[in-house]
Amino acid sequence: MVDVQEQLRRVLRGSDTTYSAEELARKLTRAAERKVPLRVKLGMDPTAPDLTLGHTVVLQKLRDFQDCGHKAVLIIGDYTAMIGDPSGKSKTRPMLTPEQVKINAHTYLAQAGKVIDTNPDKLEIRYNSEWLGPLSFADVVRMAAQVTVARMLERDSFAKRMQAGTEIFCHELLYPMMQARDSVEIRADVELGGTDQTYNNLMGRDFQRNAGQEPQVVMVMPLLVGTDGKEKMSKSLGNYIAVTDPPGEMFGKVMSVPDDLMANYFTLLTAVEESRIAELCDANKTHPRDAKVELGRQIVTKFHNKSSAEKAVEEFFRVFGAGKAGLPDDIADVHVPADLVQDGTIAAADLAVCCGFAKSKGEARRLIAGNGVRLDGEPLSDPQGAVAIKSGQVVQRGKRASSSAWWWTDTVRTIMTVPFQLPHARCARYAGQAVVQFAHGVSVGYTADEVATLLREPEHREIVVPRASRGRGGGGSSWRASRPGDRAGSESMIFASRDAAQARRDLATPSGWRLIPCCRSASGPNSST
Repeated sequence: MVDVQEQLRRVLRGSDTTYSAEELARKLTRAAERKVPLRVKLGMDPTAPDLTLGHTVVLQKLRDFQDCGHKAVLIIGDYTAMIGDPSGKSKTRPMLTPEQVKINAHTYLAQAGKVIDTNPDKLEIRYNSEWLGPLSFADVVRMAAQVTVARMLERDSFAKRMQAGTEIFCHELLYPMMQARDSVEIRADVELGGTDQTYNNLMGRDFQRNAGQEPQVVMVMPLLVGTDGKEKMSKSLGNYIAVTDPPGEMFGKVMSVPDDLMANYFTLLTAVEESRIAELCDANKTHPRDAKVELGRQIVTKFHNKSSAEKAVEEFFRVFGAGKAGLPDDIADVHVPADLVQDGTIAAADLAVCCGFAKSKGEARRLIAGNGVRLDGEPLSDPQGAVAIKSGQVVQRGKRASSSAWWWTDTVRTIMTVPFQLPHARCARYAGQAVVQFAHGVSVGYTADEVATLLREPEHREIVVPRASRGRGGGGSSWRASRPGDRAGSESMIFASRDAAQARRDLATPSGWRLIPCCRSASGPNSST
């Protein structure tokens, strides 16, 4: 068994309050002298099928006691779950059926095994239906006789509900008594819980005294704040990280946690030494993003494995890059059609569709309404509005990491397309020589190198290229075209659409057309009009 002082250091780490630390020290000393491990109780009601990292805070503390040589007693509250713990609730919880409780209990145990040691020598699993189920009505009356109504109404949640005029039902008053009875039945030396369980846990001490047992030490842990940085982590609030989240998603959610919560997460969710935590959370010694990457790595390793954690880190940097503002190293270009831009602005929904972030304007507006699109780092807030647009701006689409945080997964850079100034321009290429013919009947010749130079200039034009030989009207004329890439010397006609909207309609035709940059206006070299 580990040295008593070392045990105290480990088990008191991160705790909120212990009733009392002196009693705990005495119990640990006696256990070491007698070589008899303490029985450390944790009760969990399987009211939902999944655990969040918030649930694992007390599970980790139970594991700390196991690592110090003590026996963990995990009580599955299959009987109490059918009532529902009123702690911290502003209204009555719905009662669960035995079938619902059974399904939830099965998944709870599988997920709890990611934190606690499930070796039978270190873990005892009990269901409180074993002793609560057989109770007679007379037994319930005798149990209720141990608590006064005044004492019961002292609890914070009941007092608030009475003040608000919210109903409190008699069966809810039985819950803390049933939890206290659990401590008597298993003869708990220590009971763990969250701060919202303090009332119930302390009642266990009273019941044990009345049963002639030594009162248990009560250790309560702080409630883990969710990824929004405001409320207790909860699935109903959407600010949670689930134990079953895939590695990449778990890592991404950790990266969305506010910087000022990192020390709390390191302390409650990892085994990183306190001196190292202080160093990681000191912005003068460690960049906050680097500290958060280490936090994510630690958490993913704990609930998955080291290999999955490293892959999650690599994927994060592949998507976001290591550069300024977390932008990817490689950003794709998106050409913004000129006809969508009016006086230097574009509808926010059109921009999202143009960037490939949504298939329709309706979908785009919903994404924008949820703050899921941002331009140069600023979220677009008005799904019906317009935004100023220019070449070189960065547009991003996000995947929701929590109710208030986004994981930015797609990034593109805008390139503005210059509209046609000569809508009937046509271009033909003959074995290394490009000839541009305008509607005025003026031909301008360019060498292949000159064409390549024109293609690199920003004033490119939207044009369409037929991929199969076919007849096509162009400015009232019919033109024959062979497939692009035919042998040198063959004719490969390129037709310019009258405007960008027509170009997009051409693209939708079965023959298959594509947009490419080519040809500038008649003001090019060697031109005449």
